[in-house]
Amino acid sequence: MVLIAGTTETPPAGIAAANGVESVQASVHNLSTLLAVLASEGVESGYVSGWNGQQGDYVLRSNGAIAPYDEHANDTGHAFVVQPQAPGTD
Repeated sequence: MVLIAGTTETPPAGIAAANGVESVQASVHNLSTLLAVLASEGVESGYVSGWNGQQGDYVLRSNGAIAPYDEHANDTGHAFVVQPQAPGTD
């Protein structure tokens, strides 16, 4: 998984689709990895498309907090996405 930035015209939920990739859901199993990606990129937050199997629009903060996305109160300009596979690899 990777973290990508969106544009001001694209809401966080649309960042993955706008880049032709799938969004990532957060869970107790990948939370530490997601937080490590935020830290390594120096980014405060990232959009995820669900939490522990519950689909929805969420924002994961670098402090480990995850809360529903809200354009005015809990926004982000980045999204976690599935890293596309290079052509010709399995």
